[in-house]
Amino acid sequence: MNPLLAEYQKRARSTDVRTARGADELLLASIHEAGHWMAFAHFKVRVTRTCVYRQSNIGAGYVYPTPIPGLVPAGTEAMVECIATLAGPGALCHLQPFVTFENIKTNSVGDGMETKRILTEEFGNDRAAKQRFKDELPPRAVQLIRENWSVIEALAFELMHRGKFNISECRVVE
Repeated sequence: MNPLLAEYQKRARSTDVRTARGADELLLASIHEAGHWMAFAHFKVRVTRTCVYRQSNIGAGYVYPTPIPGLVPAGTEAMVECIATLAGPGALCHLQPFVTFENIKTNSVGDGMETKRILTEEFGNDRAAKQRFKDELPPRAVQLIRENWSVIEALAFELMHRGKFNISECRVVE
């Protein structure tokens, strides 16, 4: 059996009510954060810290990468940052038809706001340039997710199982 699903089922069947209730949220948050982590790792940007909140029903977490400038070719920083930002909610969408935007409880508003901030910093008020960039992003993020789905599953398992990592542990997991 898939280790990620085995960990999910173990939590969902737990006699601890809080653990059982939080299993769905933890699974979704783990996949979401693993999507971000995978994208940063794909572009050779090290993740310094990552976490999912295992003891609650909020389904949240975070991924902190090392600073991007200097790690990727000049002029691609915004693209890398946006793709990595979209890879979180995109990983959840990859689970369709089992998981759809209608039944995702994990809040991706923060990722949308982050993408908007990046585009504003990169293009200012140039709406046409922003739109061209936005049209290019989702297909690239989806392709990256499909090519690296097994990596996302492995990272999500580690997040679901262990909860958090610092930079040295992230390197070992990667």
